[in-house]
Amino acid sequence: MSTIKIFLRRNVFTLIGVIIGGFGGYIYWSKVGCVSGTCPITSSPVMSVIWGMMMGGLLFSMFNSLKKSSMNQLTVLVIIVTASFACNRAHKAENATEILIQKENNKMTTVHLTTTEFKTKVFDYQLNTEWKYAGDKPCLIDFYATWCAPCRVIAPILEELAEEYEGKIYIYKVDTGAEQELAQVFGIRSIPSLLFVPMTGQPQMTQGAMGKADLKHIIDEVLLNKK
Repeated sequence: MSTIKIFLRRNVFTLIGVIIGGFGGYIYWSKVGCVSGTCPITSSPVMSVIWGMMMGGLLFSMFNSLKKSSMNQLTVLVIIVTASFACNRAHKAENATEILIQKENNKMTTVHLTTTEFKTKVFDYQLNTEWKYAGDKPCLIDFYATWCAPCRVIAPILEELAEEYEGKIYIYKVDTGAEQELAQVFGIRSIPSLLFVPMTGQPQMTQGAMGKADLKHIIDEVLLNKK
């Protein structure tokens, strides 16, 4: 028992530093810690607490023994602090990269539909004899073929329009070679054929490639009712 008392008396400042450092490590983790896991020192609350305890104990021990040589302790402290800042900067850089990637991935693009998806998102012609649009936004459907040169011409234009009209309309693509049933149901004889589907009323079909300005005019007038 006396041995424990002696130990506590001699290391009271170090123990106080360990406790305070542990709390500090946890707060650091919860506020700015490297929670993505890229930095092992602050990748979890446990690691952050351990790091904080080591830092606190070392720091308080240094101040308690200023009269003694503390060069080794100071060296370790500098290494730990440097590693912490490096990890934090790496974490911030990684987060910035992830945000850019997420924004890129979240860009609205054209959506390819199979026959099954078409029945769910556009119109189930097997259940309904009269036209009944199933979507929650107007849509433009591009009936195309992989070998069709005009289809390849308007493909990038449709991608641009999908981004420009994000949240307002859907732009779908149907490969007539792979989805021959859909091509037959809608009587596709010429490609590209573009089906403009408003929320209410009957859809309108156009044939042949169109310029961006003409497409935007029809989208605004037919799909978005902008007169």
